Amino acid sequence: MNFLHLEESGSGVEIFIPKTPEIFWSALVIIIIAFCFYKYILPKLNTTLDERTNKIEGQIETATQANQDAQKAKSQYETQLGQANDDAKDVKIKAQKEADRIIDEAKAQAGENTNRTILAAQKTIDANKTAAFVSLKKDIGNIATQFATQIIKDKVSATPEQLKSIDSFLDNLEKNNQRQE
Repeated sequence: MNFLHLEESGSGVEIFIPKTPEIFWSALVIIIIAFCFYKYILPKLNTTLDERTNKIEGQIETATQANQDAQKAKSQYETQLGQANDDAKDVKIKAQKEADRIIDEAKAQAGENTNRTILAAQKTIDANKTAAFVSLKKDIGNIATQFATQIIKDKVSATPEQLKSIDSFLDNLEKNNQRQE
């Protein structure tokens, strides 16, 4: 058959419409292909799609659970972080109070040491003052005794009884001076 040569028996539209046996065989092939597709391919395709759907849903559930777990962990972390910050503030406050207490104790101890040192110095000063006063009294007593002795010797004539009396008086003065020391 020559494709260039057109049949002249029909109009030009008939060439586009297939003949009845072609329609029958085409329909039979389509039915067989559809049956095979429906019987063999479609169930496998549905099984594959169902497996994929189940796998995706499982992954979505796993991701949702992981997200919830992450949110819980984040919440716990934030709670622990807040608690740690509060604990750090408490430790800082306690350390400051302890430092203040130690400083106050040191100041009190220094004050007590200063007071003890001042009292000891005052006692030493008082003892030195008393010793100086006693020494001065002794020296004044000795000078007075010597001066009185000189005056008495100059004024009184030296009789043995008078000298004995003067010596006795001077001895008594010296004894009194020694008792006061």
